Amino acid sequence: MEVSDYTVLYYLTGVVSLIALLISVRIETENRDRKEVAAYTPRPPSKQHSLDAAGHWNKLVEPRAIPPSVVVLFVSLATSTVMVFLPSFAIGNGISHIGVVFAVQAAALMLSRFIVGPWTVKMGPRFVMSVNLLALGIALAGISFASTLWELVICAVLFGFANGCLIPQLNAMAITNTDQANRGKANATFYIALDFGIGAGAAGWGLLSDFLEMRWIFLLASFIMIFALSSLFYMESSRRTNTGI
Repeated sequence: MEVSDYTVLYYLTGVVSLIALLISVRIETENRDRKEVAAYTPRPPSKQHSLDAAGHWNKLVEPRAIPPSVVVLFVSLATSTVMVFLPSFAIGNGISHIGVVFAVQAAALMLSRFIVGPWTVKMGPRFVMSVNLLALGIALAGISFASTLWELVICAVLFGFANGCLIPQLNAMAITNTDQANRGKANATFYIALDFGIGAGAAGWGLLSDFLEMRWIFLLASFIMIFALSSLFYMESSRRTNTGI
């Protein structure tokens, strides 16, 4: 955006989407035989009966994946502010080269993928998720008070790293909470919450931006992490109660 305009941006995203479509067609071709075999494989009677008896809602959503999906819903509601409003916030505050912030954020997110696994093994998923939810809230609050490019870069490091740690952890929790036959549905439930949070967040924050300064948008988004943390603690306490731990 610093060297071009929106027309070029849309053309580039269109090209990337076309490449993704071509790759997905190739994947579909390679996996078609296995899907056809799976379609003709009879299911165990007990599982088939439970699917037939389940309500329409349970056929679309995996109930055991809902708790981590609620957490990711709050996370995506908050993080949508950065994806949608950060460039406008930077322009409004006279901050140029905002592309650097997104590049740093992406680098921090990639770095987190190499760290989150060993960190979780050592400290446990609850600790890792709690720390990163707090870090995400601090990063969003920091953006609201930032007035220079370097302040935004520091927030981008924290934001990218925390976001990169949280999403895989929550997705893994949504999937492993369910039995193997329902893991595809659990994954779909998780991404429904993630996508809905991004879309609803962008729309909701956009409406609020007509009445509030952009700084308040990021500050309010940081407070959503309180609800995410509360959901995480409630989920963990329920799990301990059900398992007797």
